[in-house]
Amino acid sequence: MAVYEDSIGQLILQWLRKPEYWSEGSSGTQALWHAYTPKPVTPSELALSRQACGVACDAQPVIKGTLPNRDIAHMAATSLGYLTWGVTNDPMDYGLGDLGGWALDLLQIWGSYLANAPEEDLASWLHAHLGEQDARMGFSYSDVLADCDAWLLARSMQSNSSERSLSTAMRDMFAQSETNRIKRFYQSRFKGSADNLVIAFRKLVDGIDLGIFDNVSGSKKKHCSLRHMQTDSRVKRRLVY
Repeated sequence: MAVYEDSIGQLILQWLRKPEYWSEGSSGTQALWHAYTPKPVTPSELALSRQACGVACDAQPVIKGTLPNRDIAHMAATSLGYLTWGVTNDPMDYGLGDLGGWALDLLQIWGSYLANAPEEDLASWLHAHLGEQDARMGFSYSDVLADCDAWLLARSMQSNSSERSLSTAMRDMFAQSETNRIKRFYQSRFKGSADNLVIAFRKLVDGIDLGIFDNVSGSKKKHCSLRHMQTDSRVKRRLVY
């Protein structure tokens, strides 16, 4: 197992994402996660290392559901997306690694707006629902925190390939409050600019690499509703808390 010491952090994240973001099913959402964050089975030594890591993790105390506002499976799956596809630092663009995190969560809540209140002012609706404690409309507070933590975690792990990359990143990250972690993500990822976030999101909605989301993004008329996000300060404050 020593050969794969630098993969221990990823093996633990693969265990933490189960079963919410990885089960043996091969259709629907599970199929998407299997394709987006594949689990290599070769060489055989890696598969054995993953099995040994799973046994060790199974022996630990249960932490899922014991911490407020902490969606551990979501954070783990999103982190793996970044570690698989890369952490994008361009404040005005998105990368494939973002698709398992903030990018599609933001697209999801926009889809909820179109389905539930298309005649209501977008800015007011987002101000009321983005970051809610429950997940009625998607992109709840726990989702926001998981997305921010995942980006910070993956960025740290990419710069530290040791067997302690995950524990080192977690120790640094969780020493800070939830509010500070969200602010740290916002500052590091988008240079503290809501306009940068909007530009990156509009590129996503325009369909770059994302033909499968045509049914969500809809018509150009719907695309134009994003312009409210560029000018309404209430939405900008809501996006950055």
